[in-house]
Amino acid sequence: MRTTFGQALTTARIDAGLSQDELGELMEVRQSSVCQWESGVINPIASHYDQLVDLFPALKFAPRPDSRDQEKPGPAPAPKAARKPRIRSKPAVVVPIREAPCDCAELRLSCGLCRPLARAV
Repeated sequence: MRTTFGQALTTARIDAGLSQDELGELMEVRQSSVCQWESGVINPIASHYDQLVDLFPALKFAPRPDSRDQEKPGPAPAPKAARKPRIRSKPAVVVPIREAPCDCAELRLSCGLCRPLARAV
């Protein structure tokens, strides 16, 4: 199995005894950037790649992160014709609520039950 740049970076970092956070501090990037480089979510920019190769000379022999011949993780996206259509939400249906039999109207109180209300379903 062919190793990717992210796998080579992970191996080199662990062999050097560095955590992702420590490598991020050395590179002046966040730990999440190092994690994304290692998982192949994003590729390091050219200046960061050069810094990584300077820190870990073994990365010279790993495939470059921007090479087109690398295998991409995950399944390929489905063609547009095979995708499911987006379902639009239906408009709300208004259903009247029956009046409640009470004497609030006589007392001029507003309990909300004796007036006809409408609610969305």
